[in-house]
Amino acid sequence: MQSFGQNMRNCATCGRWGGPRQPVSLGSFVQTPINARGVCMGGGFNQQQMPAGQFCQQYMKWPGLR
Repeated sequence: MQSFGQNMRNCATCGRWGGPRQPVSLGSFVQTPINARGVCMGGGFNQQQMPAGQFCQQYMKWPGLR
């Protein structure tokens, strides 16, 4: 698993990313499988399979984070 902090602005922490993830440490981090990919749903890479660590300009914080 790989972890991303709540203040990192990448796909894993974005509400528009449809990949596998789970909040940990009371929503301070998101964990994803290594090399996780998911569909971008309305962001800068709309309808494309994106890796969890990808950044874009249309970031929207995932509600599962605090």
